[in-house]
Amino acid sequence: MITVHQLNYSIGNKVLLQDINLRFEAGKISLIIGANGAGKSTLLKTLCRQLIPVSGEIKMGHKPLSQFGNNELARIRAVLSQHIDLAFPLRVEEVVMMGRYPHFNNRPDKIDYNVCKAALESFDLSAFADRNYLTLSGGEKQLVHFARVMAQTWHPQEGYDRYLLLDEPLTFLDIQHQYQFMKMLLKIARENRVIVGVVHDLNLAAQFADHLVLLHQGKILASGTPTEVLTISNITTAFNIKPVIQEQHGKPLISFSV
Repeated sequence: MITVHQLNYSIGNKVLLQDINLRFEAGKISLIIGANGAGKSTLLKTLCRQLIPVSGEIKMGHKPLSQFGNNELARIRAVLSQHIDLAFPLRVEEVVMMGRYPHFNNRPDKIDYNVCKAALESFDLSAFADRNYLTLSGGEKQLVHFARVMAQTWHPQEGYDRYLLLDEPLTFLDIQHQYQFMKMLLKIARENRVIVGVVHDLNLAAQFADHLVLLHQGKILASGTPTEVLTISNITTAFNIKPVIQEQHGKPLISFSV
C-alpha cells in the first residue's frame, strides 16, 4: 500500500500540489487523470522519489518513502517513465536485464536470465531478444521497457509489497496494444501489486481502473471508482468541456459533442 498524507509540492511561489491525501491499495489499478498542468506527473514523481515534497509524507507499506535505501527501494518498486530513449545500441535482452541490476552485484545468475526470458515471453518479445533496441518502433520500445520494469520486481520480496509506477505508459502504443497493455496490467494487479499510473484517455481509465484520482490545479477534485469520479460536473470542471456520459457494461462511456 502507498499512503500519501498532506502532501505539498511547489517550485518557488508556484504551488503544483496542495493538500494531497490518498491511499493506493495492492491488487488494484489506480490511475491519475486530469488536464495538462493539473499535477499528474508531479504527483507520480513524488511517489517515485524523483521529487521531494515541501511538506507531507509518503509511505510504502508502513515505512516512510524517505527512509528506504536506494537498492532496497529498487528491488520492490519499478518505474516506467514516458521518456524511454537510450543512446546506446543495446540488444533488447540487455535492456530487459537492466531491470535485474538491483538483484545482483557483478554478474547476473541463472535466476536473472530466467526472469528476463519470462518477461520477454510475457510481452511476445522473445523473437526480439537479439535485436538492436534502437531499430525498434516507439511502441516496441515501450513494450521492451515494460518487460524491463516487470523483470525488476518479478519475484516478491519477503515483508514488502511490489510497486509499479507508470507515467503515461500508453503514449507510443496503438489502440490494439493499449488494450493489450491494460489487460496485462489487470492481471498483474491481481497478483497483489500496487499499480499507480498516469493516463489521458478517460474511457480507458473508466474501463480498467479500480480507483481514479482526478486532479485539478494541483488539488484532488475527486477520488473513487470511475462512476464516482467521471461525472458531468467533475469532467466539466477539470477539462473545461461538458461531456456526454452513457453507461456501458456498468462503466461510464464518455464522449463530447462537437
